[in-house]
Amino acid sequence: MAFDKLKTIIPLRCNKEYLKILYLAAYESEEKVDRALEQLINSGIKISYVLVKQIVREKNCLQMSVKTSKVNAVDLHQYDQLLNEREAI
Repeated sequence: MAFDKLKTIIPLRCNKEYLKILYLAAYESEEKVDRALEQLINSGIKISYVLVKQIVREKNCLQMSVKTSKVNAVDLHQYDQLLNEREAI
């Protein structure tokens, strides 16, 4: 989505600008860059590497949250049943 926005804003420089943003994500924080982009898009502010970098490097930059997920145990007996059943003719 960010690349598409950049394409409409700066069509001739969108590739270079997007690569800078990807580099920032790789060396700073993917999550922070993602949230910064989301913030800019939701605010209707034109996306730029400079703005994303500024948001990411702010001291109070978008607190990273740790999400916990519960994964249920997998019942492999159901899978075994599928393997043992014959194919319908």
